[in-house]
Amino acid sequence: ETIGAFVRHPVTWHRSYWAYRTSGRSEWDMRWDIDRQCWDSSFHLYVEKVCRNMPQFTSKLFARFVGPESDPISFIGRQENLVSDLCDFLHLCGETFSREKIEVVAPQNTSENLPDIGADLIQKICTSESHSIRRFGYDLIP
Repeated sequence: ETIGAFVRHPVTWHRSYWAYRTSGRSEWDMRWDIDRQCWDSSFHLYVEKVCRNMPQFTSKLFARFVGPESDPISFIGRQENLVSDLCDFLHLCGETFSREKIEVVAPQNTSENLPDIGADLIQKICTSESHSIRRFGYDLIP
């Protein structure tokens, strides 16, 4: 059995998550630890809280889907290479598909209110999320 999942650079994951929660399409959900402990209308303060209260958040989150480093699932793709990695995964599974049809699908569920982020916040997130950065081969600057 072939199992696949996709990860995302921790900096863009946090920007997107915060943007979604503050977009009006969602709200902070107090059932989730990250929302309960880290919610804030300021992205900067949200990052401060995540790094202080929930270091390595994406490392732990992603591991729930991709397994531990010592026993990962069959395929781990990156959202940043979604079309290419999805096609690689479908090939690995022996599926027949049209790459051209996949390539023309417009992005879905995108955020329009992504917060501005400076080098200081990028560094703070990358330090807190160093395990994800290393494990999935991301650069420090997304």
